[in-house]
Parts: sequence; structure tokens; C-alpha cells
Amino acid sequence: MQMLQDEMRNLRQGKLSALETIYLETKDAVFSLCLSYMRNYLLAEDMMQDTYINVRKYIAHYREDSNPKGWINTIAKNLCLNELKRRKREQPLSEDMQIASNYTLKAKDESGVIQLALTILKQSEAKIVMMHAVGDIPLKEVAELVKKPYATVRWQYRNALDKLKKEMEKRELI
Repeated sequence: MQMLQDEMRNLRQGKLSALETIYLETKDAVFSLCLSYMRNYLLAEDMMQDTYINVRKYIAHYREDSNPKGWINTIAKNLCLNELKRRKREQPLSEDMQIASNYTLKAKDESGVIQLALTILKQSEAKIVMMHAVGDIPLKEVAELVKKPYATVRWQYRNALDKLKKEMEKRELI
């Protein structure tokens, strides 16, 4: 955590090499957060890239006493929510594009567990699972990001895992 704080300070001072370290330390959590919102691998990658562009752009607004991962995750979350609002106003993807994006997700996730989670879980449950299990974000931070009590998030996480386990057993994946 201290190393990440130091790199945030270095980035604020104009040392762009610090952004690489910040990216390497936070990319998994940011990607899983974006994937949980966007439910599409390619869109999640785009949102992740936009997140780090915004980290660089708004580094002057970062408070040194705050949690760097939390600040970056908040940027990612806000970008995803804004993109979802924008997309809601537009026409939905054509069937061909949707099939292509599903294929890409399956190609990137050989086990299919992520795709299964995105398919069978409610969006709120999928978000929690993606952030914690895939992105390795502690459940307390997940609770802050989704603005729910920790106990509720912990309960939803366990519930979602039970759903996934039952579905995987049903499909004979485990």
C-alpha cells in the first residue's frame, strides 16, 4: 500500500514511469470491476484503459491520505456507469455484434466460469463476485464501492457462490 502511495506521489510530480507500476498493481482489480459493470470483455478493457487515462489526467485531485486503490476503483466505477448511461440512450448492439462479443469473452475465459457468472447471476451479485473473486478486492472495499453494508455484501457473495456452484454441478462442470 505504501509503495502505491509513493507511486501516486511520483505520478503527481510528473514521473510518468510511476503510472506503469500503478497499472501493474491495480489492473486485475480494475478490470474485474469494469467487467462486472459492462458484462462484456472488450468494453471492460476499454473502460480499464480509460480509467488509467483518467488517473493520469486527474492525479492532481488525488488526496494523499486516501486509499489509492479505492480512488482508482472509484474512477473505474464512474466511467462504467457513465458509459452504461450513454449506451442506454443508444440502440442496442446488433445480434451479430453481441455474438462476436460473447465469443471474445469465451475465448479469453477458457473455463467459462466468468461467462457463467455473468449469465446466471443478478448484476449486483455478479459485480460483487467479479470484484472480490476475480479482482481480488477485499469485501470491505467492495461494500464501499457498491454502497452497501459489509454484512450484506458478504451474504450476497456467499449466496452468489452457492448459485454458481449449483449451476456448475447441474452442468457437470465440477
